[in-house]
Amino acid sequence: MKPRNTLNYLVGLSDCDQFDRLRLTNLLAICNNLEFYQLLEEKYYQEAIISKTLVTVLSYRYIEILRWPKLHEKIIIKTYPYSVTKALGLRHTVIYDEQMKIMVKLYSEGPLWDLVNKTIRRYNIEEIKLLNSYPKQDIEIQRTSMNELPSLEVVGQIVITNDYLDRYNHVSNVKYVAIFEKYLTKYYNIIEIIYKSQAVLGDELVIWKNLDASHGRCVIKITRNTEIICLAISKGELINEY
Repeated sequence: MKPRNTLNYLVGLSDCDQFDRLRLTNLLAICNNLEFYQLLEEKYYQEAIISKTLVTVLSYRYIEILRWPKLHEKIIIKTYPYSVTKALGLRHTVIYDEQMKIMVKLYSEGPLWDLVNKTIRRYNIEEIKLLNSYPKQDIEIQRTSMNELPSLEVVGQIVITNDYLDRYNHVSNVKYVAIFEKYLTKYYNIIEIIYKSQAVLGDELVIWKNLDASHGRCVIKITRNTEIICLAISKGELINEY
């Protein structure tokens, strides 16, 4: 399996938490940058993305942690070719250790958004044929149904300021993860992030959490009034606890 992009990275002091573990926020920021470079390599999108008339909208991310990267560890990050299904683009990113053993698997999906016409930019036949012709790195995912969520209670509030925004004036998907990290007290080996809507400058957001984690999940929800903006679900095997 030949990846589209590869990055060799040394986990530094500023990347880590108090357990000398690569923070989830920093892990995703590194992967986001590499995935963005991958998209720029596709001839259909280069000009539009550079001119900010087209953007990928992340709607779902699935992270499976086999072993968490640690301080001073050399890791190898590889992105694998895009595939498409209807209006969604799918991408896979895998983090390896120096012995090429898999540490973290990341699956992401989301549509292309036309910033000029404010609509989903669907893939044409030529693009679908090209993007689906690449060999794929499959990642098995276990989606959580919205009906399976436990009862949640309000644990915090934030107002969106400029430092939350990305180049498109929306809250960066990595900034949501930073909010989740603040309230996650139990890390399990699988993390799902579901992006439902966009937050912008001045929005007042409410953070919800299940206070009883005895069922083996930690759930964080961000809302604006009654609208769900984003959800994070940490589930599976317990790997760390604050």
